[in-house]
Amino acid sequence: MVWVHLVMYRPVLLPDRPVPDVVRDVEDLAGHMADLLATDPAQQPSAIAAANRVLDACCEFVERWTVGGASPHGFRGDVLRLRMRLDVIANRLVPADLELDRVAS
Repeated sequence: MVWVHLVMYRPVLLPDRPVPDVVRDVEDLAGHMADLLATDPAQQPSAIAAANRVLDACCEFVERWTVGGASPHGFRGDVLRLRMRLDVIANRLVPADLELDRVAS
């Protein structure tokens, strides 16, 4: 489920969108990760670790853009860094059947 959420949120995490919209979407993603951690104890350890990493990255981003006083000039780079961090996490979680498809093509 962590991988599915990361894939679903990737298209909306764009640096050209208004800051409040991106922050709200990142908060939503963090909420999904928190829900997964709280409600699905039968997850694999790698999924739990990934959800925790996503939650940490999202919380850092939201804090920086709501109470951290981040410079508006740094928003684009910050969004791109967050996307890269989430991509790395997602790539480590690619389901086995999709991994086989990617190798075959």
